[in-house]
Amino acid sequence: MLGVGASARARTSSAARYCPKCSAGSGAITLDASARNGWQRAEISVRQSCVVKGLTAGMKYWFRVRAVNAHGPGPWSNLASVRVK
Repeated sequence: MLGVGASARARTSSAARYCPKCSAGSGAITLDASARNGWQRAEISVRQSCVVKGLTAGMKYWFRVRAVNAHGPGPWSNLASVRVK
């Protein structure tokens, strides 16, 4: 399972990141980050972090990530929350 964290970066954005050492992983992985608002996809990235923009100041957001490789998507990570500045 992946570990996930989130932090407020600016007035309308947040950074989501994951810990690849926490995953069993095989092969290249893609970061599939979702923000809870009906769990909308926020980012797909091959990096270990991403910045999610267009958020509302003062609101609390929840994030989750999962790895995706040639074998398909893995399980969702634990949830991480952040209140945007």
